[in-house]
Amino acid sequence: MWRKLRSMVVYVALVGGLLGLCAYVARDPLRDLLGRTASAWLSRQLNGTVEIGALRGSLLASLVLRDVVLRDRQGIEVAHLDEVRLGYDLTALLTKRLVIQRVHLVRPRVTLVQDPAGLWNLSRVLSPVSPASPAPEHTAREGLPVAVVLEDVAIQDGQVALHTAALPGVQQLTGLQAHLQGQAEGHAFRFQVHQLSVHATPAEVELHTAQGTIEGEAATVRLIALRLQTAHTLITADGTLPGGTQPASLALQLQPFDMAERKEKNSKKC
Repeated sequence: MWRKLRSMVVYVALVGGLLGLCAYVARDPLRDLLGRTASAWLSRQLNGTVEIGALRGSLLASLVLRDVVLRDRQGIEVAHLDEVRLGYDLTALLTKRLVIQRVHLVRPRVTLVQDPAGLWNLSRVLSPVSPASPAPEHTAREGLPVAVVLEDVAIQDGQVALHTAALPGVQQLTGLQAHLQGQAEGHAFRFQVHQLSVHATPAEVELHTAQGTIEGEAATVRLIALRLQTAHTLITADGTLPGGTQPASLALQLQPFDMAERKEKNSKKC
């Protein structure tokens, strides 16, 4: 009986300690300290710096990162997000997977600049830092210790300033809304695009929907059967985007909607 009573006291103490720890961690000053620690760790992994203004929400299931800023090595701002809202399942860590059930990027503002060699500033910043001395072979192959599964990614009211000689008619992207699902492991990623809409200026092009697959890593991005729809044209993109470590091999097919409708009618007649 005394053994059972002692076990019960131990269990109650453990539960009480965990609840106390959660209550302590939930305080704003400590969460801000964790935010600064996360910013420093992320900055060491990238060719740039990450700043997190504030950290709110529950550390066990959902977090809200406010005023997230990404800068390059020269301190120039590349991206600024009002909020990054995360919802995740920590129990999946037992299977070496971190399941992020939702990522909601609120009002991201990004500046994309392509240099004369074709490399984008964002690719340089997101590329992993090269070690000062060669790392052991087994260490170099290691990515994240767990596979990160993104179940739902949403972008709300995004803006992109675009500086590239390849697209002189597209300098601003506004009203960016997107919905993606995918998986990231190490530095590689693969996203299924379910919906994307944006307005491009000064070309005055409205992209209503986009569906397809985007995959690659920080330095290389590939499009697989990505279908983009404007008011009058259906665009299909396949291949590797320029500006990465691999040679570009992008193929575009443009089809006016009146022609697409004719083909569809003819196929039905046959």
